[in-house]
Amino acid sequence: MQQIEFGQFVLDLSRERLLRDGDQVKLRPQSFRILQYLVENSGRLLTKSELVNALWGDLAVTDDSLVQCLRDVRLALDDRDHAIIQTVPKRGYLFALRPKFRPKFSSIAVLPFADMSSDSEKVEYLADGLAEELINVLGQAPGLKVVSRGSSFRFRGKAQDIAELGRQLNVSTILEGSVRRSGDQLRIAIQLVNASDGYSFWSQTYDRRMGDLIAIQEEIATSVMRSLALHTGGDELKLPARRYAANSNAYHLYLTGRHFWNKRTKSAVEKAIECWERAIAADPDCALAYSGIADGYAMLGYHGYRSPRDAFEAGRAAARKAIEINDSLSEAHASLGELSLHFRCDLKTCALELKTAATLNPAYSRAHHNWSHYWISAGDIERSVGGQPSSARS
Repeated sequence: MQQIEFGQFVLDLSRERLLRDGDQVKLRPQSFRILQYLVENSGRLLTKSELVNALWGDLAVTDDSLVQCLRDVRLALDDRDHAIIQTVPKRGYLFALRPKFRPKFSSIAVLPFADMSSDSEKVEYLADGLAEELINVLGQAPGLKVVSRGSSFRFRGKAQDIAELGRQLNVSTILEGSVRRSGDQLRIAIQLVNASDGYSFWSQTYDRRMGDLIAIQEEIATSVMRSLALHTGGDELKLPARRYAANSNAYHLYLTGRHFWNKRTKSAVEKAIECWERAIAADPDCALAYSGIADGYAMLGYHGYRSPRDAFEAGRAAARKAIEINDSLSEAHASLGELSLHFRCDLKTCALELKTAATLNPAYSRAHHNWSHYWISAGDIERSVGGQPSSARS
């Protein structure tokens, strides 16, 4: 275990740091080690000779060295009355608190948000869109493993034990949320849950106007990352800047388009393209909408709903426009990679674009899905199962 929690404190073993409510408390290395030994042996009486031997081994040290270390530790813990580290006269010392051992945070699954609105004000497109965008944003944080949309969304509407859910998705943390609309008002509730025991360690409710959606998205992502850092005692992971749209109307239209696109029917995909075209009318530089249009035409051409040549040409033009506007958008590179594969079986361009997409956002499931198609076209069925970019031909 890399971290041990007791009371207000967290002992970060990997970095040899003591944290109190997320802030580092200064402690000399030897004092840190004696605190670690006490915590790891909590509830057990430790003699002076055991402590000296554990910390200094065969080195000749006086009792004063041990006393000074204990004084440092008690000062750091604000243990003035010796309630945490108890002195048992003529026998030794006892760490009185019961610590909680926990793994360092490294993985998270974002479940589909529940739409708690009344029947007349349902905003399923918004609930799904917020969850999906959180997956995409968090997936860009270095060192953070985020389960893809396809894996986490399959648990939609299913009563599931959190521990079992964490086991199936192989994550340490679950993010749950809900959305409730009332007229122009939105209430978004978020909570982070330990997958190991099902206990919530952070929750927040956001009351905002519909027009504040872009700001809400950014605020939620930042708050989630900060809360994860405070919970684990690690450094806050910095999220790369992500430009959603110039105005809230364009962003709402983008999310609505994704909602229709995910239905995968001809009429729904055509509605999605209409939404994205309206988003571009509202914001000509909305790269997300251009990427959406590319995905829409890719699906229409792939399933024969439109002339494949015409659909793929229109899709490639939209994908290139998205990259021209924002070349750090994973969705756009994944779109161009898919269209390059289906339009002319251009494996070289496909591999280059999909590698870029996966590097920009390892959690973007569409990129991995398209890798499977790449490997099938390349004649490697075994690799297509994993949908991984390693050793792709280019």
